[in-house]
Amino acid sequence: MLVAVARALGAERVTAAHFDHRLRSSAEAARDAEAVAGVAGRLGVALLTGRAARRPVDHSEAAAREGRYRWLARASREAGVTDCITGHTLDDQAETVLLRLARGAGALGVAGMRAAAPWPVEARGARSLRVLRPLLGVTRAEVEGYLGALGLDASSDVTNDTLDYTRNRVRHEVLPALRGVNARVSEHLAEFASTQREDDDALTAIALEWLDAHAERDGERLSLPRRELRGLPVALGIRVIREAARALGVPLEAPHLRAIHASTRKSGANVDLPLARSRTSGSLLELRTSAATHRGRD
Repeated sequence: MLVAVARALGAERVTAAHFDHRLRSSAEAARDAEAVAGVAGRLGVALLTGRAARRPVDHSEAAAREGRYRWLARASREAGVTDCITGHTLDDQAETVLLRLARGAGALGVAGMRAAAPWPVEARGARSLRVLRPLLGVTRAEVEGYLGALGLDASSDVTNDTLDYTRNRVRHEVLPALRGVNARVSEHLAEFASTQREDDDALTAIALEWLDAHAERDGERLSLPRRELRGLPVALGIRVIREAARALGVPLEAPHLRAIHASTRKSGANVDLPLARSRTSGSLLELRTSAATHRGRD
């Protein structure tokens, strides 16, 4: 589907990519790989294929996703591209919003997926890559109808039917129940996510202006005035911290951001983070990448 969409949008160069997570039988994996190769051949595009080094021990959705995006980063470098298109639909967006609400993600999380976003996992060269999701406003049924109109068969992944995965339980149990309340629940959840993104964009713009005026950077270390930061509304202060971390190339989740914000109440508070560390000292909140932290100890 994505290859057909990219062609329809006039992309000059398209490379298809297929990754085997090793979550299915060899026969099922081979069938899907053959289907992808057939579509790529029919549309005249190159195809890159990859396979997980080992079968995930716990069948974790998170582990499978990280492995997929790490491989896609390598595939993107090999293909010489910076944009990777995924097939997430409006239905996927609705599922994501419900999952994040259930996990207590808060406003930052329930903004859902963006149509254009930075690379979601750490990988070599990932900072120059983007994920594009052109189908976020299109339902799964509409995608299947479009494929039918093109004379292409939709390929179904059997793992999407098992209730062993949390997302599948939302897809097959939670959303059908909610459609009994409102048939357009998926559309409304996607609209809710869109509104949250608009609010986040507005607050982020203000946060970036504040950073320009108050932040001091020294290589892989960034300092913020703790008192002034505490004086901001919490929603704005958390976004200031998020954008400060992003400036250092460190993506942080909502729990990390809340922990750092809470640490600004006192001096000498440390928060260990993925790839970084925050520390309050005197009048400052300092963020350091892991590399800067290790050099400071030498």
